[in-house]
Amino acid sequence: MFCCCAAEETTMAEVASTAVLEEGNPFHQAAGEMDLDGWRDGGKILDGYEKPREEALKATEEKISFWKQLRVACWTMLGPTALCNVCLTALAFPRLVATGKSFPLLPGFKDFLLRFLAMELLGDFFLYVGHRILHEYLWDYHKYHHLIDTPTAVSTACIDGLDATVQAGIPTMGAAVLMQPHPLTFCAYAYARVAENVLNHCGMEHWLLNLVFLKFLPGRAGVANHDAHHRYSNYAKNAKNFGENFWLWDWAFGTLGHVGSTKKF
Repeated sequence: MFCCCAAEETTMAEVASTAVLEEGNPFHQAAGEMDLDGWRDGGKILDGYEKPREEALKATEEKISFWKQLRVACWTMLGPTALCNVCLTALAFPRLVATGKSFPLLPGFKDFLLRFLAMELLGDFFLYVGHRILHEYLWDYHKYHHLIDTPTAVSTACIDGLDATVQAGIPTMGAAVLMQPHPLTFCAYAYARVAENVLNHCGMEHWLLNLVFLKFLPGRAGVANHDAHHRYSNYAKNAKNFGENFWLWDWAFGTLGHVGSTKKF
């Protein structure tokens, strides 16, 4: 989950031409087949966004098919970057989180709840910062995730390795380092973070899902919030709705934008 990876000056198109990526990474191979020159910039809505969601999904799959999205997602979760992240997390966690401290078998309920909630807030704030950096300074790495302007659960992991590290690995570990949780509390937070990330990309709203993920609480961002980010912020500068679990950060820093509709069940 955590990877100490520096951004390079080269674009993704240049990186994709190297021997390493030519042989392996299906994400760059798939993205290389897409024509990004026809995209609208400057905050304008892309063609087809006024269509029903089913038609918008078909338009997205014309650019990058479901099977390519699935292949890229598998590469992201099982490829070399993921393995590097897992190894670094295993090495870093015992050295950065509660070093030298012995934990009880189970965390106390109050300790679990307070640290879990604090990590939710801190992790989403760090995600907001990382997500905004990707748009404003590392767009060459993030723009390929925005090929998917109408996201689905599968497209959650259809993302570059550096992108995933900045948005997921660093925020998750950063929250853990600050809160020093019990290992089981950290695992619960990490699983909840991944599950909600998938939910935020599915484009669907259901009262049961909103209940399970507590989307009805004040300050919580609904599924439509991130759906709107994919629909209306497919550009580098002045994008909106960077936060995923809370809209508080977007509101505080002036980046809270239009939220469209999702498919309700």
